[in-house]
Amino acid sequence: MRRRATILAAGLMMLRSSLPIAGNGQNFVLIEEPRLPPDSTPAGTSTTDVDLVDVDGDGDLDLFKIQGTDSLAGRPNQLLINDGTGYFTDESATRLPAAVANSTKADFGDVDGDGDLDVIVANVGPEQLLLNDEAGVFTDASAALPPPVPIFSDISSDARFADVDNDGDLDILVSNENPFPGGLGAQNRLWINDGVLLSPFHEYDSQISQATKDEIAALKDALVSGSVKVCTFIGTPDAAAARGIPGC
Repeated sequence: MRRRATILAAGLMMLRSSLPIAGNGQNFVLIEEPRLPPDSTPAGTSTTDVDLVDVDGDGDLDLFKIQGTDSLAGRPNQLLINDGTGYFTDESATRLPAAVANSTKADFGDVDGDGDLDVIVANVGPEQLLLNDEAGVFTDASAALPPPVPIFSDISSDARFADVDNDGDLDILVSNENPFPGGLGAQNRLWINDGVLLSPFHEYDSQISQATKDEIAALKDALVSGSVKVCTFIGTPDAAAARGIPGC
């Protein structure tokens, strides 16, 4: 009887793998075959975010995997390159910097205006800014960001690119959370892009309340009300002064 049930289950799985799955007017076919490389991540790794984006400009979607842990320990993020037919190869070692962090989210945008997609990575600890060389190879440009704050004041749950000041370049919004009792955690941050990758500015403080990760969408309004920390992170002191941003 058990053998018959096993044969029946196997037959149902084979039938299921060839049946189309309908949804919202689209038909999908479940294909059970290895399109992703074997998982080589160490024990205790959590994939906290996945982004499908064409990092190498060849017209197909590659896969950027954000890796973290449930502690302060870091893990390397992964970049899987699409061969054009939906099969992926792990090319992290040759396309990503060797930095290891406990990462939570990533966002893609052309922060330096060269026509390709760069990355801002939110971390437990300092954020990472990775610049694309137009071929999908990334360089760590995190030195252009404001200096990091203490680890328990930098538990970032999200980071987004957005042109909040309508000057044609992408600024960065960072959302922090407070998972601890007793007031640990920190405020959200807004970093203004002046369009030229030069020396970073230091941050300055203004009034802000503790915010959680679901409040990042409200940061644009907070900019107007002056309730967020603002700093120019890319550009020159003269450019910042011309736009009314205090020197850092």
